[in-house]
Amino acid sequence: ITGTAKILWLIYIGLTVIQTILLLAGGMDLFDSLSHTFGTVATGGFSTKNTSVAYFNSAYIDWVITIFMLLAGINFSLHFWLITGKLGNLARDSELKGYITIVIISTLLITFDTLGKCYGTFGESLRYASFQVATILTTTGFATADYEKWPFLSQAVIFILMFIGGCSGSTAGGIKVLRIVTLLKQGLNEMKYLIHPRGVFTLRINGSPVKKDIVYAISGFFFLYIFLLLITTLIAS
Repeated sequence: ITGTAKILWLIYIGLTVIQTILLLAGGMDLFDSLSHTFGTVATGGFSTKNTSVAYFNSAYIDWVITIFMLLAGINFSLHFWLITGKLGNLARDSELKGYITIVIISTLLITFDTLGKCYGTFGESLRYASFQVATILTTTGFATADYEKWPFLSQAVIFILMFIGGCSGSTAGGIKVLRIVTLLKQGLNEMKYLIHPRGVFTLRINGSPVKKDIVYAISGFFFLYIFLLLITTLIAS
């Protein structure tokens, strides 16, 4: 446990140092670089500027923070596997596959939806789309654009991402991608049972079978999450 904790701390500190240096290279001063790095790696999103990252109006800074928000939203155990060369574990990780798929599909949908309506070029649209996808999915909270002015499709994608969150074992919040992937696979299995009542279908995550107790626990968590969301929404309204 001690050894693992040290490795995770080193990874965390390593990401912090690298991002700080990259932001310094982009023109930020040391205080702003450190502050935005702490807000990125911890997915806290606190900025020193009222207009958040949009204040710097820099594509370079936007891309650096986007990449590190996405890295912070990944399970830190996967960073360890990457450093130690265990690429096979990365390739088998169901949550990472789901996470990357969500990021790519969401970014492309928003990019093409806002292209020509909000932004003039593909590069500009991709820049703002990817940043907002990363900051919302990882529950960071930085901003470079007002997505309330985006087309309805883009707003709907952003709204859905708020529920999903990052990966388990990361600093991100939300329901977590692993739970979403598990529920989707279980839902598909239930559909198979309807077609083949006597069939045997095993739910697998990372190539290993998942016990029913875990699926029930995730289902219970998901229900309570949505139930509390509905209750608090009614109270707020």
